[in-house]
Amino acid sequence: MIAFWNVEAKGREISRTTPPAPTADSVNALNTPTNIISTYVTGSGSQLNVGWSTNNTESIKYQIAYSVDGVNFNYYTTDAFTTYGAFHFNGLTPNKQYWFSVRAAKDTLYAHTRFAACGTDSSRNGIANDSLHRYSCWSALYSVTTQPDLPFAPGFVGVADGYSQRSATVVFKDASDNETKFIIKRSMNDGPWVDVAFIDTPNSSGKEYNVSYVDNTLQPNSKYQYQVASWNTAGYSATATFGPVFHTLPDPPQAPSALISPWQTLNEVRLEWVNHDPNVLELHVERSFDGVYYTEISGNVPFYFTGYIDFTAAEGTTYFYRVRGRNTGGFSQYTEALQVTTPKRVGPPYDLQAKSITPTRVDLRWTNPGYGPYEIPKFNNIHRSSTNAGEGYTQVGTVVAGDTSFTDLTASPKVTYWYRIIASNDQGPSPYSNIATVLTLGPPSAPSTLEAVKGQDNLGGNLVNVTWVDNSNDEEFFILERATDDAFTQGLLITNLLANKTAAVSIPIEEGVTYFYRIKATNQYGESGYTTLSSVATVYTIAPNKPYALKATATNATTIALRWSDDSNKEENFVIERSADGTTFTGLATVARNTVAYNDATATASTKYWYRVKAVNPKGSSDFSNVATVTSPAVTNAVAFIANPADNWVVYPNPTTDAVKLVLPENMQNNAVVVTVIDRMNREVIKTKLDGRQKEHVLDLSNFAEGTYTISVRSAENQISKRVYKY
Repeated sequence: MIAFWNVEAKGREISRTTPPAPTADSVNALNTPTNIISTYVTGSGSQLNVGWSTNNTESIKYQIAYSVDGVNFNYYTTDAFTTYGAFHFNGLTPNKQYWFSVRAAKDTLYAHTRFAACGTDSSRNGIANDSLHRYSCWSALYSVTTQPDLPFAPGFVGVADGYSQRSATVVFKDASDNETKFIIKRSMNDGPWVDVAFIDTPNSSGKEYNVSYVDNTLQPNSKYQYQVASWNTAGYSATATFGPVFHTLPDPPQAPSALISPWQTLNEVRLEWVNHDPNVLELHVERSFDGVYYTEISGNVPFYFTGYIDFTAAEGTTYFYRVRGRNTGGFSQYTEALQVTTPKRVGPPYDLQAKSITPTRVDLRWTNPGYGPYEIPKFNNIHRSSTNAGEGYTQVGTVVAGDTSFTDLTASPKVTYWYRIIASNDQGPSPYSNIATVLTLGPPSAPSTLEAVKGQDNLGGNLVNVTWVDNSNDEEFFILERATDDAFTQGLLITNLLANKTAAVSIPIEEGVTYFYRIKATNQYGESGYTTLSSVATVYTIAPNKPYALKATATNATTIALRWSDDSNKEENFVIERSADGTTFTGLATVARNTVAYNDATATASTKYWYRVKAVNPKGSSDFSNVATVTSPAVTNAVAFIANPADNWVVYPNPTTDAVKLVLPENMQNNAVVVTVIDRMNREVIKTKLDGRQKEHVLDLSNFAEGTYTISVRSAENQISKRVYKY
């Protein structure tokens, strides 16, 4: 390497075609310098280092001549070195040709020194120890061209949009007008910088903008950074420009495979697949109705999922599915399309009908829907409500597929039920069938709002008008009961009334009695409950009528059987009197109203007795009845007496205007009997059945024509009859 100093001195200019010759004033001649060379200063076109071989040991200075045209020269002087010389030029013009020549000198060079041609005087032709020679000869001319200036670094290095996995476009601005090339370097994944390309300057005469270079040697999914420098013969631009860090896109992922649907429900389809690529960011699921036109139904299934459930499917529908993966590098290929058909629920049964067979049995009939794909039911579930058609249903039975009937044996009598059926299979229940409603058989609904009100007939006779509300439409008849106590054990009268009747007249009515009424409905399935009680109290208006037809019969030596007829509805009691002489009567017994018989067990054998009876109430007493006479038999002559059943029952009043009251004989009480009324044309106009509780019964003759009627009472063992006159 040649060293140099930045020392310069400028001499006068000379105009020569050859270097000037030194003045010969030294006895020792100096050798001419040789091997002139030039060295460029890196990065500078205005600086140049010139060096040479000195070839002298006596010289103390060197004179350098330089020219920009090879004709006219300028001069610089520098100190001498032992074996070499050098000079550093500043302020040169870049990219310009210069000529140089050097000579050695013993002392200071003067501008007025006279030059002579070197080599024409033998005394100055390089002879050693020639002290007369003060200068050496000029060296040969050396020509060199300065370098241009360093270019400026490019500006705004970047990467254009649209880079891909293996390609990116580097863009930058040309900031200089003297570069001849651009060098592009690249760092991958924070590694070393390597040369990528040298680009010739598109136009060296001026600045270029929007310079670009396409780098097609990238690797996917990698980190890159570029730097760009300008270059000319002077070297690289002082500072390279660095672009931003960017990442290439990864390759699109591999397509998933093995797309299957392990199960489907009515509205759900489960999809599963195999994911082969760890670079998947998300998976996209698409669905089609025809396998041609697909719609994306999910675009964000996480990469770690290997399945997806389509919750928007419709039952009984065929779908086509496909799946693909995605990362920042794009989409994968699709899986093979998968065809899936969702199942159907079974259709609902229809034409459901319900019929009550007994009070606790309801039979159902229906029609099953036609079977199609995925519609075969496994079960039909029967639901029942006793609340209303819209709520309160509970399951009461299940039948297998194909059955079209069901018998409900858990019903209750006289209840309205609503039934509906729902079919089901593995896919779930069908819609409900139509609703069938039924009122079960059973006793009729109880009447209500019973009301008893006192009244009078057209002749001023007392009666009670009884009304009620009929709450059923299936009664066979009503049972109206009247009693003189609220337990219905005293003076009980029972009347059967036609269905749908809502009023009745209660007769005969006795004065001074409180009557209690209740009514119920009945049919073949039983009796309804009773209504609430209604009562009517009557008052005494006048003294009662006297009894009549008193008879006395000795049944044994000490017992006299008395019978009479009651011709009043106003008595409170009957008073029985007895006489042993036919003149003086004393009280024997007092019996309750409507009593028409009495057994005198205080008689003495073989004794004659006189009996009479009167009716009493708080208003007074009636006249006495007729006097009945009887003689008790002797004890030893006891006579077996068989009472005539016809003498042991009462029909009164007789004659009557509207109704008669029957009092059954004792031997027919507590037995079921049939009462029949026959008119004079031998027609049966009334027929009713009395249960064992009834001792009395009222027959309403108010709507019958005037005349004689025969009343017959028949039990299983006896039959009695009596005539009554209606006027």
